Amino acid sequence: MASTIVISSADLSAILKPVCRVAKRKGSDIYSHLLLDASAKGLTLTANNSQQQITLSVPHRSYTYSSDVGLSVDRYCVHASKLESLTNALPLGSEVRLVHSEGKLMIVSGPSRFTLIALPASDYPSMGISTEKLVDGLMVAGDEISKSLRQIGFCAARNDSRHFLNGVLFEFASGRLSLAASDGHRLGVVDLAIDCDMDAKFIVPSSCIEDVALFCAGSSRVEISMVSNLVSFTTPGGGVLHSTVIDGTYPNYRQLLTAAEQGVPVQVDRADMSNALSRVAVLGSATNPLVRMNCCDENLTMQSTVSGDDAALDVLPCDYTGEPFEIGFQANLVGEAVRALASDEICVHYNGMASGTLLRAPDFPSHSFVLMPVRL
Repeated sequence: MASTIVISSADLSAILKPVCRVAKRKGSDIYSHLLLDASAKGLTLTANNSQQQITLSVPHRSYTYSSDVGLSVDRYCVHASKLESLTNALPLGSEVRLVHSEGKLMIVSGPSRFTLIALPASDYPSMGISTEKLVDGLMVAGDEISKSLRQIGFCAARNDSRHFLNGVLFEFASGRLSLAASDGHRLGVVDLAIDCDMDAKFIVPSSCIEDVALFCAGSSRVEISMVSNLVSFTTPGGGVLHSTVIDGTYPNYRQLLTAAEQGVPVQVDRADMSNALSRVAVLGSATNPLVRMNCCDENLTMQSTVSGDDAALDVLPCDYTGEPFEIGFQANLVGEAVRALASDEICVHYNGMASGTLLRAPDFPSHSFVLMPVRL
């Protein structure tokens, strides 16, 4: 008994890439496998790593399915990274035959033959996704979600004891979707206008953010729904990405953002500031370079805090009308924020040592960073 799928290596590689990102990359347990569900009516690939589950469909026009015993549906598991690596090693656009028979999957392309172990579909774990949706029908442009996550996702903590910081907050309220990420030293916020009056919020784990960004990229719209402790992203093509959510209450980031906005803005060229930060950080500490910023009249001075006789100082022209001030930051944190702001000019709002310092592009007020100062 055998079933056969015929597909081009390019089409197979394209669908394997996002699916295999979700599958466990190391080891040989079931989470390192993907579930292949094939029939004449549809071909789907599913991967699950206990935190996420992704299911993508192959368009009917891209493959053919047949069985020598009239098997209408064939389901089995195969090692994800091995199948992806073998597919990528084949000539681009070549025809690939996936022949499943007696617990083995043979990959045939021209003179090449490869055999992988195929496990029963019954061995594959399920995330236990409920059909009762707590939140349903939130429609957002997929490209906007993808872009926004890349603009602030690096601010999210990874292994913080405050578990609610180890992810990105999605907050729907009053026709707006706000994404917020913080590691306790910095805060990144993006506000997106959407056509939805529903209120909802959830925290997507940091380990899932890049996969969500890749999944949503290129989609004109993505439907977001929530069931118990899972959030689902669905594309018009039928692809679905499920992610666990972090249980906990996210801090009141709006309060921090509002307080930082009260500072008098220092307007400076973004590229000049980014380059100056890179230069002064060269002589800073190798593990945690600090930069001292001093603003007075029309000059923004940046210098690294180093011991010994080494010194680094850079002076930039700026537009500022407030009282002189001096403040310190971790150079790598402020550098990442400056580079992420998509504008020629940025504004630095300083509101005293007790408050965070706001970085924002005047042309894009919906994208903001708040940096907490460090003691110099």
